[in-house]
Amino acid sequence: MDEKKVSLEDRACPLGCAPDDELLFSGRDRLHDLPGIFQVVKCRACGLMRTNPRPTPETIGFYYPENYGPYQSTRVDENRNNHQRSPLKRTLRKLFKRIFQLNIERLPAPPTARDKRLLK
Repeated sequence: MDEKKVSLEDRACPLGCAPDDELLFSGRDRLHDLPGIFQVVKCRACGLMRTNPRPTPETIGFYYPENYGPYQSTRVDENRNNHQRSPLKRTLRKLFKRIFQLNIERLPAPPTARDKRLLK
């Protein structure tokens, strides 16, 4: 497929906002140096940013060739969901997380008034 066969579609905000987009910037494909200029817009109502116009689902594959980097190391395994893991694996995973506290959402406790007095 070549650039001339890529079809673009102008799409409104998928959240159903009134059409009132702000153009943030335009850019090109720097990774594979494929042709085309892409506009990133921001919905003034909800703030969602997206590419618009965008390639249609039928033609977007032009911009994702077989040697596209993320494809190289991605293994798709549709049957590997957490609820399908064995009970032993789920238990070990929970234990491992608890021991090593691998929770990226965890925040340190805020200092108490006593802590602040001790620091002075």
